[in-house]
Amino acid sequence: MKSVITSLLFIITTIMAFTTSADKESWYSYWGIGFSDTTYPEPLETLLNLAESTSDTTRIQLDLDLLGFYFPVGSGSTIAGFVINAAADRIFDSNENIQFNLYTYGLSVMSFLGNEPGDGLFFRGDFGITKAVVSSSFSDNVGSDTGTGFLIGTGYGFAVSPQHRILLNLNYANRAIESENYKTVALTVGILF
Repeated sequence: MKSVITSLLFIITTIMAFTTSADKESWYSYWGIGFSDTTYPEPLETLLNLAESTSDTTRIQLDLDLLGFYFPVGSGSTIAGFVINAAADRIFDSNENIQFNLYTYGLSVMSFLGNEPGDGLFFRGDFGITKAVVSSSFSDNVGSDTGTGFLIGTGYGFAVSPQHRILLNLNYANRAIESENYKTVALTVGILF
């Protein structure tokens, strides 16, 4: 866990070091990372929990927001745009591994209750196209058909500089893929700049 936190701080610091912006932004970028818990359709959920309970295995579940680009909407503190939300679930031991990646390529809205985007309590909603990809050390990658999904969330944003805001998020995502539902709860930290 210490290495994940160190990596997260490195990513945020790197993004902040290479980003410049005017006082009033005409657009925003958003990137986030955190921990997640995904619930799978049966019998997959039972099989993954059984694999995790084996003494020599490790399981890591992460949630990512990638390539988020937003634009101000109206005169308030609401922004709308596009983001890729991904949940990664990896189970591994010293010899083998399996990883499930769930993606939502979605239209997204964040509405902040503060004076500007990135300020104070906010609510988020995404809707888009979903896909699942399974990779492992013992077979080729397998991708699903596309489906649809949504994400709802809330959080709190605060400025760390005039152009950079840290957003703490609690999100729930539901992805309907090939007549099955994959549900993810995530706690993430992101940067809006």
